[in-house]
Amino acid sequence: MGGKGETMGGAAGRAVDPAHPRVRRATIRGGIWGAVVGVAVVPYGLLQIGADLLRFGGGPVFAGAGALVGGALFAWVGARWGRDVGLKDSTLEGAETLLAGYAVVPLEVDGRPGRRSDGERFELRSTTRRLQFWDGTACLWSHPWSAVTLATVKRELLVVRHGDEVIAELTPAHELPHGWDELMLGARRRGRTRTS
Repeated sequence: MGGKGETMGGAAGRAVDPAHPRVRRATIRGGIWGAVVGVAVVPYGLLQIGADLLRFGGGPVFAGAGALVGGALFAWVGARWGRDVGLKDSTLEGAETLLAGYAVVPLEVDGRPGRRSDGERFELRSTTRRLQFWDGTACLWSHPWSAVTLATVKRELLVVRHGDEVIAELTPAHELPHGWDELMLGARRRGRTRTS
């Protein structure tokens, strides 16, 4: 799963700046959306659960307290999620755009066979210029499309860089409706596929 990142100004091997404007914007946006969800959903749920409190006049106080706590909690969760997305997006260059992100499970994780639960950690991101492999907010490698070749073996994705050097063997963490077809189509258009 190793492989050193050959990048086009990419993220592998360099620290991602948490003060980058994309990271700040994504963090703020995630926090706002989280707060909106918390303030809107939590009081409704509490009022449904505690319908008896409405008869005694405690419903609005109960809902208000729930909105405050729910809004703060969801704002924090949203900000963390937004920060993670922002850190990954801050590695994109100028006109480069994210095409798709896939939760994946490497065949080997930390010296042991990969498990479905590892899919929360790892993400394979396809952009207009490159393919990136992330472990949380750490970019393990980032290669331009011209440097990788993709091949599928049953449900596994084999990523090959310059000939036969295998840099990652991945399976999807969740069922993909069309398997790896979407990613393979993009690779085929760039002439980056190999028959297995």
